[in-house]
Amino acid sequence: MRRKTVLSKLGDGNLLQNSSLKKAVMQRMEGSASFSTVYKDQRSSLEKLYQSGSLKLRFPLYSDNHFEAVQINTAGGLTGGDKLFWKCELGEKTKATITTQAAEKIYRSLDGMPAEIDISLNLRKNSTLFWLPQETIFFNRGALKRKITVEMEEGAALLLVEAFVFGRKLMGEKVVNGFIDDEWQVRFCDELVHFEAFKINGNILQQSTRPAIFNANQAIATILYIADDYQSHEAAAREIIGQSGGVSAWNGKFLARMIEKDSYSLREKLAPLVKLLTKGADVPKFWSI
Repeated sequence: MRRKTVLSKLGDGNLLQNSSLKKAVMQRMEGSASFSTVYKDQRSSLEKLYQSGSLKLRFPLYSDNHFEAVQINTAGGLTGGDKLFWKCELGEKTKATITTQAAEKIYRSLDGMPAEIDISLNLRKNSTLFWLPQETIFFNRGALKRKITVEMEEGAALLLVEAFVFGRKLMGEKVVNGFIDDEWQVRFCDELVHFEAFKINGNILQQSTRPAIFNANQAIATILYIADDYQSHEAAAREIIGQSGGVSAWNGKFLARMIEKDSYSLREKLAPLVKLLTKGADVPKFWSI
């Protein structure tokens, strides 16, 4: 007797072909990368480097003493069950900018499992970190669980910028459903100085129309600045952001939130804001408008 082939059409249009119905086993991606810096010869230099899986780090050479690390996810994005681990330790007196080669992409999760990103940043005494990755582009039915943990020692300074873009406007993409669980913990001299948890689940498109969430916009950003001069930038930052968000400065930290109609409009305001907070260092060269 000839054995019949069974085709089962899933809700998203994929096909399972087998002699019996079986659940597809999805291949998972995992990557890990870390580095540390040291101050020598009057400049910040790479001390240790580790990378495995899909994660890579590159360190462009510049004519000045600027130290920059560029994160690369060779997988081109994440989907359900993928895991990334980033770790950075800045030695005493070192200064570094960390950015990404491209926007990170969170694709649809077929089984509902979230992609996981774990970021650990350690700033030793009198070190300075500008964490300036490009946007995270979140696609329909994506799922993401991310945790950012920062440990700062005396005299350290931090600028942390993170942005989400929900679909690509020029492609006509809309994010209807999805899941995000994003948690930040920042400690200064072993004291918790900043904690936040952004969670959204279910019908994102419907929730995003609410004024208290995205007010029908497609791009959002959070900017956290912790340094001795945190209060001196508040007025200038308000002028840059305008009606697109808000700024607060208290208890040793500066916090701004922005919403815009698309990623281009968001970057138009992020670029001068970053330049203000980095005291003219400007956005990384990998950013472009």
